[in-house]
Amino acid sequence: MPLASEEEIGIIGSACSERRAMVSRAINNQTERYLLEVWESSFAQLQDSVAEHIKLKRRVYMKIRDGKQVALEANVTLYEGLDIYVEMRIQGGCLVILAAHSHDTDPLPQ
Repeated sequence: MPLASEEEIGIIGSACSERRAMVSRAINNQTERYLLEVWESSFAQLQDSVAEHIKLKRRVYMKIRDGKQVALEANVTLYEGLDIYVEMRIQGGCLVILAAHSHDTDPLPQ
């Protein structure tokens, strides 16, 4: 599984640490529902967790579909004892959209 580029990781890290990342509205606001109802957390915590993941130099992968990169993905620690799958999309070179859900398969290596 190929790793994301340093440039992509920098864009994601900056957007999250500066609270400029946006939450995905896909699948009837799935990410917000998981954050609020399942994990009892917030979007701010998700951004902080992604920023911390990057600061600690943990892995961020390219998500490839049909031979093309469609997003970035990582296994991020939301809080102690809970690792979640996070998909990160960069649009227009600077807009970052985060989507998160529970792992359906084995978690990605951190």
